[in-house]
Amino acid sequence: MFRKISMVFHASLLVISTGFFSANTTKAAESTTSKVVYLTFDDGPNRYTPKILDILKRKKAHATFFMIEGIIKRNPKTVQRMIKEGNYPALHRVSHDVRKLIPG
Repeated sequence: MFRKISMVFHASLLVISTGFFSANTTKAAESTTSKVVYLTFDDGPNRYTPKILDILKRKKAHATFFMIEGIIKRNPKTVQRMIKEGNYPALHRVSHDVRKLIPG
């Protein structure tokens, strides 16, 4: 029961955060003739995230970062930078531990 409530809570948090963290629509997304690429990164932030953020900033691009709860808590400055620079934070999952994903 607790896990189900936890999953619903995190899904709600993700939906709520969508409006809060959404960046303004880009010119490419507004154009009907432009092609748009959506960049996504999973399981971070990790040791490569600051380098990725540097590249995105230099290229004036943004990405969505699907992150794991525990790693988010261990890297708050990286997550804050990610948001400040206009990237989209998203919760990937609480854990990759199968015992937390599939109740026994």
